[in-house]
Amino acid sequence: MLAGPLLTRFAIWPWWMGFLSCAAGSLCGLFLLLRLPWRRHKKSALFGALPLLPLLWFLTKAISAPPHNDISTDPQDPPALIWAKQLRSSQDLPVSEGPLKGLADNPGPLYTSALPEEVIGSAERLMQAKGWRTIRTPDGLQAVATSPWFGFEDDIALRLRIGREVRVDLRSASRVGRSDLGVNRERVVDFMQELARELAKEAPAAATTRH
Repeated sequence: MLAGPLLTRFAIWPWWMGFLSCAAGSLCGLFLLLRLPWRRHKKSALFGALPLLPLLWFLTKAISAPPHNDISTDPQDPPALIWAKQLRSSQDLPVSEGPLKGLADNPGPLYTSALPEEVIGSAERLMQAKGWRTIRTPDGLQAVATSPWFGFEDDIALRLRIGREVRVDLRSASRVGRSDLGVNRERVVDFMQELARELAKEAPAAATTRH
């Protein structure tokens, strides 16, 4: 179970081999739980069942999360993943150029009366505090987030559009896998809420999210 994510993170084998390795570890744990003498002792059996928890978590997330891997607050006109085009390899998913499929509870954009440079500065600080690699673009920010366990890299784009208010849109897309287990949507929702709080510190009631 340790070999699965570690060898995936260091690119020694592909991500699907890492998943298979974790599944095999969980099944070995189940076999030992059923066959060894500790099955008669409740505390020992509980300890023996621990390897099953990651597999149960994965199955629960896979069933509950819709099969999406590219989420944006503007599905019809998502922010362009400019940096991702340079970073993704032939083994990664291609960058989607057109409209995305929206969710029933799709996260909405952020509207703020803060100045564009204040929005960019706050967003960049939040991204870097999360350990994301960032670059600035003419209309916002591009970033790469790396998962702590398997080392999966997801591409992120933040875009500003200036009108009577500044509209902030965010996009998060996985490089591998048909389903992201809800990670990208969660990342977008959490980041937009954090950014709204940061901007509110500068000017109370300056930022609101809309669906």
